[in-house]
Amino acid sequence: MAHAPHTRQIFICTASKCDPDGELKALFKAELKACGLKKTVRAMGCSCLDLCKHGTNVMVQPDHVWYAHVRRADVADIVRCHLVEGEPVRRLLGPLAGARS
Repeated sequence: MAHAPHTRQIFICTASKCDPDGELKALFKAELKACGLKKTVRAMGCSCLDLCKHGTNVMVQPDHVWYAHVRRADVADIVRCHLVEGEPVRRLLGPLAGARS
């Protein structure tokens, strides 16, 4: 049986100044599983987002939300507030959050 496509993606920058060891990616995956979102939200590492001075950077798509300076303790807030309750975590929003190219 085919799985429904993921409705959202979390891109965690894995460049050297952000999450090179994949620690935050693993925490996001665990939190998504704990919240029952594993089949609808995909957490994945990505190459440099060119926003290094704001790292660790995390993007939530298709919401066009950019989180800056994300730490371990912030992962649960992002998943529970943003992805479960639908409210972005304002204290973590990057300067370009919501900007579309």
